[in-house]
Amino acid sequence: MAIKIGITGGIGSGKSVVSHLLEVMGVPVYISDEESKKVVATDPVIRKELCDLVGEEVFSGGKLNKTLLATYLFASSTHASQVNGIIHPRVKEHFRQWSSHKECLDIIGMESAILIESGFADEVDCIVMVYAPLELRVERAVRRDNASCEQIMQRIRSQMSDEEKNKIMNAFKENKIQILVSTTVIEVGVDVSNANMMVIYNAERFGLSQLHQLRGRVGRSKEQGYCYLLSEATHSEQKERLEFLENHHDGFEVSEYDLKIRGPGDLLGQKQS
Repeated sequence: MAIKIGITGGIGSGKSVVSHLLEVMGVPVYISDEESKKVVATDPVIRKELCDLVGEEVFSGGKLNKTLLATYLFASSTHASQVNGIIHPRVKEHFRQWSSHKECLDIIGMESAILIESGFADEVDCIVMVYAPLELRVERAVRRDNASCEQIMQRIRSQMSDEEKNKIMNAFKENKIQILVSTTVIEVGVDVSNANMMVIYNAERFGLSQLHQLRGRVGRSKEQGYCYLLSEATHSEQKERLEFLENHHDGFEVSEYDLKIRGPGDLLGQKQS
């Protein structure tokens, strides 16, 4: 079985250079930014959920309106959590399929700017954090993306700094922090064996796949894990979804049920069913 290396770092830190060096050495690297674009463009469930969240214009002429999606995503941490909650579980499954075809190799890699926040830290055996001075990161990103300094800084501010991530997660793992209150940006990346209880507020607002991923953050040791879904759902469909999740623990069953009630969308047109 291949050893999986996770490569991460902030915008413009130089992750791509490290990934390229590995590829030159014969190590295949899953570039999550590129692969996620392919998944978003072809997955009917993602398309439907993004249209419900952002509006049907996010897929203009059947193609993803990247500018509109980026504007929505980087507008606030709440928007980022909503979009990531739709996309990340599907990309994680895509990575698992990709890596399953490379089990005969010694080493494979995954590059992701949000490796920890997206929950991909669970998918790799070790993590390489790539650092660079802020000024250099901005300069690189402006040149690469043909964007303004203000736009790049907005994107950087929307992401937790690498230093802050390490500080908080290490404190939680070492039991210096007993209770962690956060958005899904942190919750999805938690891998702490002694974490045995999670409380999710307004559970009806999350997708079933995301809720399934979240509850998997607890009960990762011999101790019994508990996940409480607090909801103010008033519609019968919302209640039925949460009740299904309560009674089913297999990820494939949850995904199939989610597809059944949401539908695949209109694959040949702009209208989403």
